[in-house]
Amino acid sequence: MKVGIFLPNWVGDVVMATPTLRALRKHFGKDATLIGIMKPSVTEVLAGTSWLDEVWLYDDQTEAAALRWGAVVRRMYPAKFDVVVLLVNSFRPALMAWLARARERVGYVRYRRGLLLTLKHEPPSLHGKRLPYPSLDYYLHLTSLLGAPQETPQMELAVTPRDEVAADRAWQSLGLRLDKRVVTFNSSGASGAAKLWPDLRRVISA
Repeated sequence: MKVGIFLPNWVGDVVMATPTLRALRKHFGKDATLIGIMKPSVTEVLAGTSWLDEVWLYDDQTEAAALRWGAVVRRMYPAKFDVVVLLVNSFRPALMAWLARARERVGYVRYRRGLLLTLKHEPPSLHGKRLPYPSLDYYLHLTSLLGAPQETPQMELAVTPRDEVAADRAWQSLGLRLDKRVVTFNSSGASGAAKLWPDLRRVISA
């Protein structure tokens, strides 16, 4: 059994997809080959985890010809995927799975790609208007189309030995305490100011 998984394009979304990866690994078992197809910028998010057997890089925004969609399709076709799960909503990955002749193509019916899918979910909607829906559940619900048992929504990540060395260096250089827990905040995001924590000093002075 060979399973391809198109991972989300953003770090936070990949984290929210970890319950889905865990569910797919449990469902298909250790003898299946799970291949994550993702942007180079998110590969480190899953470093140290054991759900994927291989990582293939795909990025249509790069000048590297080997990462463009045509090259990835040419790699997918001889691999003879049994299943391709689309955790991205765009049209092109669905087309890629169809061109590669994957036996089952699993995803949400969006961006006119319904005919390219063999197992499909309609996104939650009301009176024809799509409803906001947690990304974590959005990804996880696709596994039900494959008959996977219900999986806990608990997200999880792992660390590598290199991560531990880097953390020790950061702890020492910043003089962080060792006797109690330390809480850190990531106060930024790629999507703009909406994800920025306010500067408390400016709020008080205003």
